Amino acid sequence: MRILAAVVVCAAAVLQAGCTPTAATDSLATEFVDAVPPQVSGEVLRERGGIVTATPIREWSAALDADADRGWTVTYRSVSGVDGSARDVSGVVFVPNGEAPAGGWPVLSYGHGATGLDPSCGTSEHTDLLGYDLAVASLLQLGFVVAMTDFQGWGAGGGATAYLEPKTAAYNMIDAVRAARALVHEASAIWYAVGASEGGHAAWAANEYAATYGDGLDFRGSASSAPMTDLTGMVALAQSGWLSHEQQMWLPMVLAGLSNYRPELDVRDYLHGALERGESMWSACTGPHADQREQVLESLTRRVNVAGGVRGGGCVVGGGSPAPPPPRGGGGPGVAHST
Repeated sequence: MRILAAVVVCAAAVLQAGCTPTAATDSLATEFVDAVPPQVSGEVLRERGGIVTATPIREWSAALDADADRGWTVTYRSVSGVDGSARDVSGVVFVPNGEAPAGGWPVLSYGHGATGLDPSCGTSEHTDLLGYDLAVASLLQLGFVVAMTDFQGWGAGGGATAYLEPKTAAYNMIDAVRAARALVHEASAIWYAVGASEGGHAAWAANEYAATYGDGLDFRGSASSAPMTDLTGMVALAQSGWLSHEQQMWLPMVLAGLSNYRPELDVRDYLHGALERGESMWSACTGPHADQREQVLESLTRRVNVAGGVRGGGCVVGGGSPAPPPPRGGGGPGVAHST
């Protein structure tokens, strides 16, 4: 997490210094916004960022002690990127120490990486923000009001998860800025988006939708570390039996997010063996279930490799030697692309 915090500081510093998207970046993003946004009623639009609950944080981790003046766990109003309905989403808002600059504190909407499938894996429910306290503290040091969403389906907001659904992620990130401004009167309309992994995908999406959905705010830029931009390689990897340990653990989350967007999808068609049986184990973010997951994956893969039978954590069934790995590119064995 210290490495992540350093990356976050560099990304935020670059954004503050000012940067201009290149033509290559614009061309890469063209297909990303191809899907038509859902119709959203005027009433739902007016409620965006509205505070449902706000509870002052009385206890936070030592990493935040030196840099946070005050903070809240919040539930705020946002919008589903799938059907345009109003949704409650939870998160945290922190204010840096010191006097606000002229014009107010800029707001940074930070997108955290994947934590787990269980609703309790919302970062706002943990004093250390599930390890993201260092990243938040680094951003506070730079003079940002920091808003970190749990994303729809995690934390107190409840509801169906929308893992890697870009419009929902973008809306959650942008509405977190609105919620922060409703709580922090010294906050300005200037805002940035930064994230890593799942949060990098969300920050990228927020950039794409800022001009339309982010009306009334002054968006200045975004930075994404290892965003999930192309998951098509997951199919070839699963079929050929070349999913890594990390990708095996990640597959249930990908399918859960996809099934909420495509209800006709039956995830049991794609999860077999240990991945199908241990739902609570694969969903956990802390505790004994999370520890057990690592052990089960390692022992299963070692045993299977020797036997030459089931590979990919039970995702693919077959005998003999595994197929050669698919060629790199188009998602490749790394799945996620960095930009």
